[in-house]
Order: sequence, then C-alpha cells, then structure tokens
Amino acid sequence: MCKLYWRHHADRQQRPQATNNDTPSIVVLNATEEQPSWQGVDHESGVVIVNEVPEEAALHALEIFESGGQTNSALNDALTYLAENGYGDQYTCGLGFVESKLTPAGRMLSPFTGIVKRDDRDLTPVWHEGWIFYTAPNGEARIIEPDILARTYRNADGSELDLETVPEGRPEGL
Repeated sequence: MCKLYWRHHADRQQRPQATNNDTPSIVVLNATEEQPSWQGVDHESGVVIVNEVPEEAALHALEIFESGGQTNSALNDALTYLAENGYGDQYTCGLGFVESKLTPAGRMLSPFTGIVKRDDRDLTPVWHEGWIFYTAPNGEARIIEPDILARTYRNADGSELDLETVPEGRPEGL
C-alpha cells in the first residue's frame, strides 16, 4: 500500500466512489474490473492500494520506488511493474481506512508506504442483481467483480464465500 503522488490527467474517466476524485494528485487504473476504471485521490487524504501482491513482488516494487527517489516517475515505474506482472487490482482509498484497518506487515518506507495487512474482518452486505455483484462497505453500494469477491471475501465465520449462495436483491435499508 503506497501513499504516492501522481499528476492528474483530466481526460481519464474516473470512478465516482474513489476518494476525493474531483482534485486528485494520484490517478491509477483498476484493471481488475469488468470495465477498467481510472481512480483518483489527493495526496493529503488518501493512498493507492495494490491488492494480492506476493511479498517478493511487493519488495521489488518498493525498491523501484525508493531507488527512483520516490518521484512521480518512480511511482509510475513501480505501478507499471506490478500491473505488467498481473497485480492490476490498484485502487484508491482514504487515510481513515488505512489508519483504522491496516497495520504494517513487512517493509515500510513511511507510515503510509509499504507492505500492510488488514487488522480485522469487516462485515459488509453482499448481494447480486442478475450477474452483477455488490458490496456495501460504509453503507454505499459498490460493484465488485465476482472472481475478486470469491477470492478476497469470506463469510462471517471465516469460511469461503460461495457465489451461488449470495442473496439476490439489495438488502432493505441500503
């Protein structure tokens, strides 16, 4: 997970739920979605997270960023390395999430740049409408790709999530 600076390119379509998408300093492509989307975040209130990166690849990406002087160019090189090696689940989130849900789990370049892990299990509603699956962290519906849902989410008891058992229809109150 990295708090890194990236210049905004206004012609890129951005996902509305990304953190502070109106004036981003960081823009990344989340290539794991059915329709890949550009997501932006400003450097004062958010970070870029890259999910499911093996430790060896994470360490190499941190080395690329650090040896490049932690510049925009070095960030681009590190994120490109990760994407080209199959780690395209790159998205943005706010510092509040980082501060409340993540802890260091390996090499750290700063409090907001390094290898981290989730602290706990969050419970969030999950449902589908047709072939589109949703989660609702923080009470807001978000589309999630079925393979990512099955691979990265678990039932409250810790067992694997079976997509065939995910309820149909938005839960009441959301």
